Amino acid sequence: MITLNESSLRSSMHGKFLLVQFGADWCSPCKIMKRNLGGLERQIKTESMRFGYVDTDKHPLLEERYMVESIPTIVLFKSGVEIGRFEGCRRGDDVRKFIGECLQK
Repeated sequence: MITLNESSLRSSMHGKFLLVQFGADWCSPCKIMKRNLGGLERQIKTESMRFGYVDTDKHPLLEERYMVESIPTIVLFKSGVEIGRFEGCRRGDDVRKFIGECLQK
């Protein structure tokens, strides 16, 4: 999972699917979600799907731009366009299901 800032987030979106977790280091559910996404990332291993993390304490403008109201918030982008999101902590299998549903839209 790559740590993202404003410029790396923009560049990571081009031509790919990007699953981004918005969270903070002090947030226990964010830590659990980050671990779950790391496991899922190792399972998926594809060039067309990338996983990233935005620390909302360090990048409040990104938090505002993407209308993050609570953490953790997970947003799935396709070529820079949001195609799905959820808030809260989920297991890896549930996130995989969420991704599949978003790709079928």
